[in-house]
Amino acid sequence: MGNIIGGHLAYRHRRQRFGLGLTVYGLALVGFGVLPVTKVVSGYLLGNGVDGIIDPIYAAELNEKAPEKYRATILSLPGTGFSLGMIILFPLAGWLMAHGQWVSVYGTIGLALFLMGTMVLLGNRRKTSQNTHPMSTK
Repeated sequence: MGNIIGGHLAYRHRRQRFGLGLTVYGLALVGFGVLPVTKVVSGYLLGNGVDGIIDPIYAAELNEKAPEKYRATILSLPGTGFSLGMIILFPLAGWLMAHGQWVSVYGTIGLALFLMGTMVLLGNRRKTSQNTHPMSTK
């Protein structure tokens, strides 16, 4: 399934789908801190479903764009970043949530993902408009 999502069928609009997925995922995470527990379940399912869709797109983009000489290093960076986040940010987030700061933690993470998704979408629009400009050589 990941091959279908990240591969040839999604090639044309891959960046747009990734940006849209990040924004939806960010909004779902904001809901974790704001909504009552009974409604958070749907946000959790939505967030995980979107994550399952954007992860293969992200991996395909990295694999495609990374120069062969540095590909192994570049492909290992997301895992390394996650591990560093586990060491540094997870204890801080746990401490904050233990002190009732659920909205702050999930709001910050969700807002960061939402902003990243928006930047991807805006960057994609700019790139698309440059490619369709009448003076474009493509």
